[in-house]
Amino acid sequence: MVLTEAGYYVNSATNERYWKAARVGEVLRCSTGKVKQLFDEGRLEGVRDGGGGHRYCLIRSVLGYADAHGLQPGISSAYWTSGMVAKVLRCSSRNANRLFDDGRLEGIRVDGEWRQFSVSSVLKYAHEHGIGIDPTLLPNSPLAPILALDLRSETVDFLSSEFAHRMHVASDPDAAQTILQEQQPGCVVVNIHGKHASHMDLADLRFGSTELPLIGIWETLRDNMELLTKTLHEPVDHNILAMEIRRTLKEPLEAA
Repeated sequence: MVLTEAGYYVNSATNERYWKAARVGEVLRCSTGKVKQLFDEGRLEGVRDGGGGHRYCLIRSVLGYADAHGLQPGISSAYWTSGMVAKVLRCSSRNANRLFDDGRLEGIRVDGEWRQFSVSSVLKYAHEHGIGIDPTLLPNSPLAPILALDLRSETVDFLSSEFAHRMHVASDPDAAQTILQEQQPGCVVVNIHGKHASHMDLADLRFGSTELPLIGIWETLRDNMELLTKTLHEPVDHNILAMEIRRTLKEPLEAA
């Protein structure tokens, strides 16, 4: 199994293309655990690696599952279609496809035909070229980035696996402020007793964005806990945390 620059895997013997479970979760808008369950039940085709650990799902099987369950392949937290890119970049679909073919926008081709544009690549291109993104294009969007501060390393690792490129981990409050301005996250997840957050008022953890949902992980009560949109107690259950993030962003909790 060979990893391509486009982010999918190819079986050199059969030329079949695969996604790993984390990427499939993004496309189907569900958890990695749910993908593994679908794989193990035979509802997604694919192969396991030699050690039996990693599951590789056939891209055509994933798209077939999405179609059968009314999901739109490509309109996911990982990729956009050329039509969506055209709306975001305020250009024609033809120009969007040209940017893809020229390598200025990253993505993949599915079954050698459909262009699927990496969301992070499109957003980066828009930022670099001063193209403002109309927020009305993405109401309550499952594409929203997630800002994290002062989380335990194991929590960061889990959320990075679940939400991939959408996770933006701030090293300090200044970095969090920069991420907020550049990425426009849909929510903030913070350990309110962490290295930096413990010295900040809870109201300041929204970094000036008064409407931004704030999910707080806590060990002991602090003043103004009512300012938190949702609270979870340490040691936090990572699956519940991921579910609460999706609920906060108004995303499907699992694929149908």
